[in-house]
Amino acid sequence: MTDMNLAQDLTSFFNDTGWSACRLAREAGIKSVQAITRVQKGERQGMHTKNLEKLWPYLYGDRRPPAQPSPPVQPEQGAA
Repeated sequence: MTDMNLAQDLTSFFNDTGWSACRLAREAGIKSVQAITRVQKGERQGMHTKNLEKLWPYLYGDRRPPAQPSPPVQPEQGAA
């Protein structure tokens, strides 16, 4: 896994689940939200192994929450 893949996977996780970096950190038991956000933004190359081990089940494993359904598309005003 490259750093870019991890950053993309974090972004996909947040988009798919509706979770924030704060919630992911809290659920995974990571003390610093910045450990997640800096990697996602490309400001940091990599992550400590302990933190990556804590994130892994949420990003790739059995603790990943289900994707949030997309909101229904509203018809345009005045459409027949």
